[in-house]
Amino acid sequence: METTHSVLGLQVKAMLEGIAQDRDTQVEAIVSSAREEARELVREARRNSRRRLRETIREERARLDRRNQRESAGLATAAREHRLQVQRERLGRGRQLTGAALQERWREPACCAAWIDTAVAAARVLEPGAWEVRYAPGPSADALQGLAAGLQQMAGEAPALRSDETLDAGVVINAPYLEVDLSAAGLLRDRVQVDGLLLQTLLELEAERDGSG
Repeated sequence: METTHSVLGLQVKAMLEGIAQDRDTQVEAIVSSAREEARELVREARRNSRRRLRETIREERARLDRRNQRESAGLATAAREHRLQVQRERLGRGRQLTGAALQERWREPACCAAWIDTAVAAARVLEPGAWEVRYAPGPSADALQGLAAGLQQMAGEAPALRSDETLDAGVVINAPYLEVDLSAAGLLRDRVQVDGLLLQTLLELEAERDGSG
């Protein structure tokens, strides 16, 4: 009899471990998908800010070229430091332009609706319960109704929605033990990713300039 109970206990334990592993795998897949969708929002904002960066860089390059023409060999080190400073300033302005581009997308109804759909998809990682949703002013009543309906299916109850003027754009969903931050500030918080995209844009614009002569 004891042997039978032992075997059953091991079988139940293995079954529970399998269920937990499947759940972890599903959560990991959902998180990965949500992160990719968030990265796509940032990439789209980067494309929208590209035109502004091009004009800014063209003016700065003209000034920098004139300055370089006057530099002597003894000022080479100072010139390199200056170029690094210019690069840092460009990154700072690029972050501002990217933030502004995200705000513009939030104000466009179609883009706002797509943003909300991304937020609903990302919320799949949250545990059901009482959720609080803060959103930047701007979405239509229909968009907010869709947000509430989509989240209620996963939360098991209607979420508490409130407009938050401290948010420039996007949505923040708070669950008891986890937060999904798809606000503009949240998307730009990963400085490594954002600066990497901006540096790539700068290099592409530099290549365009060199190619055009």
